[in-house]
Amino acid sequence: MITAAEKWKKTQDQLASNGVFADVSQIRSKWERLTSDFKKVGDHNKQSGNEPYSSLTAKERRDNHLPANFPEDIFDAIDMWMHRRHSLTPDSTEDEALVEQPPAPAQAGRSLPPDATGISNSETLPLDRCLLIGVLSAVQTMIEFYEDEEDLLSEGPIKRCKKGQWWMKERSLVWYDYFLVHSYEDDRWKKVMHMPKMTFDFIVSRLSSRVARQDTKYKKAVPPDVRVGAVIHRLVTGHNYFHVGDRFGIGESTVQELMQEGVEAIIGELGPEYLRWPSDSEMVRVSNGFQLRSGLPNVQGAVDCTFIRIRAPPGKEIAFDYYNRKGFEFHSIVLQAITDTDGSFLDISCGMPGSTNDKSVLRNSLFFSKVNRAEILNHPVVHINGGFALKPYILGDGGYTMCSWLMMPYSYGPRTTDLQKHYTDRQVQGRICVKRAFGM
Repeated sequence: MITAAEKWKKTQDQLASNGVFADVSQIRSKWERLTSDFKKVGDHNKQSGNEPYSSLTAKERRDNHLPANFPEDIFDAIDMWMHRRHSLTPDSTEDEALVEQPPAPAQAGRSLPPDATGISNSETLPLDRCLLIGVLSAVQTMIEFYEDEEDLLSEGPIKRCKKGQWWMKERSLVWYDYFLVHSYEDDRWKKVMHMPKMTFDFIVSRLSSRVARQDTKYKKAVPPDVRVGAVIHRLVTGHNYFHVGDRFGIGESTVQELMQEGVEAIIGELGPEYLRWPSDSEMVRVSNGFQLRSGLPNVQGAVDCTFIRIRAPPGKEIAFDYYNRKGFEFHSIVLQAITDTDGSFLDISCGMPGSTNDKSVLRNSLFFSKVNRAEILNHPVVHINGGFALKPYILGDGGYTMCSWLMMPYSYGPRTTDLQKHYTDRQVQGRICVKRAFGM
């Protein structure tokens, strides 16, 4: 009869044949942690009323004393193998059992089935020790090691490619490759990336030269489409680094690096071309759009602000300035935007503390300085009502101060005339485009 020690030694040999090198104590320790986490996730999912583990946030996982990250494909692979090994008959093979036998409930104390290592199954072990040998066959060495206390198989299996190279992880791109790249339905792309696939492919083609990296002897570089996709997905959804990394097959720290790199690439490559004040000929289209929507002539944009949630800055006094002024219980910075009727951004200003009101944000923006220097909003001049010279202007809500180039709505009250109400209705119709742009 083969002993448990001999089985773990043979497991070590099996791992070494797959390019993974560790001593028996490491293998056993890692496996015990893996099965412990597998049991925690399984027990949580079985309890009625619990949200599935995969849908929990990082905080909810911590609060429920669950692993920080246990990928679904790893969990399903272990679960499938454990069901499969109990469905084997004495004369059947693992492959036959997978096809012909229905899954049976996992039970402690069952004998290990024969596996690809050829190790005898004569020894009976409790369920939480059974181990690694059968799983190696069932999931083909996907289950290997944790690198440290916080790294719970977040990026898939670890492999050592060649002698002398660093440990690296093969990452799963199942979600990105299968569910997104191979889907040509614009509805799905708009839901996930807020743009059609054609637009995404165009952005990747423009940014590839800025974000592409070369493979090294230590690891393969993340492809440009994955780098750009991860950045855009986080920007449009606000998902955390773990969620984005899990979907795009990259690590959380990689997502953090890509965000800075990707945003700089977008601003540097696309900003000068697409995020700029329109030329005179382009402004004709903008003004015509506002006149068709609202009936108001010579409008060159609509301005409004929204909030971007952030972590509390260090220091109580500084953090107080960033506390959202509209009563939402979070810290934020303010984004000011001016858009046309199609929702295209003509100008943005971002970074003021969340406690800052709209008119102060406008007054401190580069757009305000350009207007005062007569660089924008100075032509064309339209003559209306028998010759009145109407210069260009933008539309804003009641949070701004009216001036020669910014028109606000009237406040409704007992003295509001029908003409003022009619103008206000038209003004609201004109500036609703900026609200819609924030929600796209």
